[in-house]
Amino acid sequence: MKQKNLILMVVAVGCGLVAAFLTSQMSAKPAVETTDVVVAATDIPVGVVISKDDLAKYLKTKKVSKDAVPTDIIEAPEELADKRLSRPIRADETISRKDLMKGGIRLPPGKNLLTLQVDTARAAAGLAQPGSRVDVLASISLNNKLTAMPILTNMLILAVNGQTTIDPNNQAATVNTVSFAADRKQGLVLELAKARGCQMSLLLRNPDEINDNDKSFNIDEVISLLQDDKSPGGVAMAGEGGRKVEPTPVQKVEPVTPAPTPEVVAAPTPKAETVRVPYALVDIKGGTELTTDLIGDDTVFGTRELPKDVAGDAITDLTKVAGKTLRSGLGKGQWVTPGLVGDPTPMTAPPQPKAVEPPAPPRPTRDVTVHTGTGSKTYRYEEWAPGRWRLVGEVRGAAAAEPAEQPTPAPAPAPVPKPTPEQRVD
Repeated sequence: MKQKNLILMVVAVGCGLVAAFLTSQMSAKPAVETTDVVVAATDIPVGVVISKDDLAKYLKTKKVSKDAVPTDIIEAPEELADKRLSRPIRADETISRKDLMKGGIRLPPGKNLLTLQVDTARAAAGLAQPGSRVDVLASISLNNKLTAMPILTNMLILAVNGQTTIDPNNQAATVNTVSFAADRKQGLVLELAKARGCQMSLLLRNPDEINDNDKSFNIDEVISLLQDDKSPGGVAMAGEGGRKVEPTPVQKVEPVTPAPTPEVVAAPTPKAETVRVPYALVDIKGGTELTTDLIGDDTVFGTRELPKDVAGDAITDLTKVAGKTLRSGLGKGQWVTPGLVGDPTPMTAPPQPKAVEPPAPPRPTRDVTVHTGTGSKTYRYEEWAPGRWRLVGEVRGAAAAEPAEQPTPAPAPAPVPKPTPEQRVD
């Protein structure tokens, strides 16, 4: 009996062990197959070229599920040696082969390259670098009112001074030009702001924050604010700026006899008419005369190509207004319109001295000497009217010895008073 119980106990223990083994196998999770992928060890700006010596500095490997790995993920750090990134990469982010730049600047879809000339102080002290997002701010005086406003928002910087890479050890560099990714309308608005003489600067955005003002920004309102009663303006979008026009749906009609569908050829997009407009390269004071030398000075006036609708009534040939003066000052970047020029202010002639009438010619005179017993006396007569003489007075001293002026012809003198019996006339 004891032997039978022992056998039953051994059989029970064996069955329990088999059941436990089978239960553990059924409840165990299947093994997940993993693989190594390359991720960024730190934040990497756009345009950085990762050299072979910097692979350990910028990259590291990370195990991820093999089923979750896309086909274009970089799996070995050596694949990124001497490659340039086309977008900024955050730490622990995987890197795709699509993130590698293949010669030149890689523009986002629907964007073009737009360059703005700006100095270091107005470019966030040189901290605005490739891969940064900035707002373009502008200030302008219109209708005698100073206005500051954003003209472009959330612009991606692709290059600074023509360089798409940055030196991680020298973030604040001297800035001359900044290149953005922009569409056609944004480029035209920037050109309109330049023509209006706006002072522009860059606002470096915080990459970790979302600006709610972007939702209320309207570029058409910016175009309206960049003009006043004296300076109307706008942008001309040739061919609607490449905007896609959806075809009008046409109701399908089943014809009795199938006919070939004619090929529809899209009409060519008309090219916007442009003009070359001279504009001021420096500020010019009011009252300045537009001389030929001033107009021909390439440091004072330059020219730019503008759509005819934007140029408005701008004077395209300044030689036609040579000799005229500016009624008011001309700001940097502003062009000349007929209302800004006028004739020079005439100078007041100096007062002319009053004409002095020449003295009247002396009248003819004649002296008559009368001898008496007591002496001789000389009397002078003058002609006060043709043929009529009058006594001027007695001539004494040296004046009597001077010869009397004889008229030609000399009429007979007026009758001399008769002398007294004591007088004798020679």
